[in-house]
Amino acid sequence: MVCGSWPVDTHFSGGPMIGTTLPSTSEQQVGADFSFKELRDRIHACLEENNLQLKGSWGMWRKAIFIAISWILVYTAIMIYGPESFWVAVPLTLVLVVFTLAMGLGVMHDASHRAFSGSKVLNNIANLTLTFIGGSTIVWYHDHVVSHHGHTNIPGQDPDIHTNGIFRFSPSDEYRWYHRFQHLYAAPLYCTKALIWVWYEDMNIFANNKYKLRRRRRFMLFVEILASRASHIMLFILLPYLVFQSWAWTAAFYLGHWLLFSLSMVLIFEVAHVADCQEFYPEQDKLELDWALHQLLTTANFKTNAFMVWLVGGLNQQIEHHIFPTMTSFHYPLIRPIVMDYAKEHGVPYLEYPMFRASLAAHFRHLKNLSKRPAAA
Repeated sequence: MVCGSWPVDTHFSGGPMIGTTLPSTSEQQVGADFSFKELRDRIHACLEENNLQLKGSWGMWRKAIFIAISWILVYTAIMIYGPESFWVAVPLTLVLVVFTLAMGLGVMHDASHRAFSGSKVLNNIANLTLTFIGGSTIVWYHDHVVSHHGHTNIPGQDPDIHTNGIFRFSPSDEYRWYHRFQHLYAAPLYCTKALIWVWYEDMNIFANNKYKLRRRRRFMLFVEILASRASHIMLFILLPYLVFQSWAWTAAFYLGHWLLFSLSMVLIFEVAHVADCQEFYPEQDKLELDWALHQLLTTANFKTNAFMVWLVGGLNQQIEHHIFPTMTSFHYPLIRPIVMDYAKEHGVPYLEYPMFRASLAAHFRHLKNLSKRPAAA
């Protein structure tokens, strides 16, 4: 799989793509002397030199307060002025989607990795923003923090690439006839992910005890599911209906908000791992790579503008996030050159798209490539 050669920039989806040929683990070992410990020591030295803590920052606090206040104000404005005019309700709903995304990606995501603050209590409070909008922090922890980060791009173990056969994300996934259209139906189905998550996935995980939770922890999950769904129904269905006095308007507000939120959220996460330059490892027991090296080979960044960086909570730099998940996202730009230089020293690809649009194009190109029936062995 070729996406250019280090360190020469090549044109890739409308711009330069930093990358290299990715050999499989059965070929010559990539970065044989790559060491997470050595890279970590360099990063810690950088933080110490700049008098920075690994977790939390005043910038994170200012951002969280701004997002919380803005979300409340925009939501209140929709409830007050939305019923008066469709042309007021629509733009305000779009702005609310932006702040819901910022809340999830820019506050909750850091908190779930214990990176929002050095305080466990404050991390837990910030993490409750997920409960506020209708999700489970316990399920997110096991699905995302443990399973996705611990088994990135390993089919059958990484929930982010497990789709029950709906998509063929990995070359090792079984091909089904309808995959020939997956690059066409992907975006519409991505729009439904958050609704499935709210109304089905968390409850199904609880019912089947997917993560083998102990009794007390499972009871906490049950309580959290009840509380989060109560909050979700109150904020996005009951209060809007009381204000709009119309189920049609309520449904338009609800679906408009959640379909756009879902599409945006899924694409932000999927472009980092499911495109045409990241590796997939179908057999974990044969994977003998340094942990940080595995993250580099399965993850890609994308460059973007300052607003987008703020909105996605630094998740345009997923490489740095995956190698140092407990670090506040405010430090990613600082450590990026160190990670890139270390990768270059060891002949390891540092995958970075020149813009978000390029990463989107690579994702859908990957879906189209895997929509073809594989040749018989």
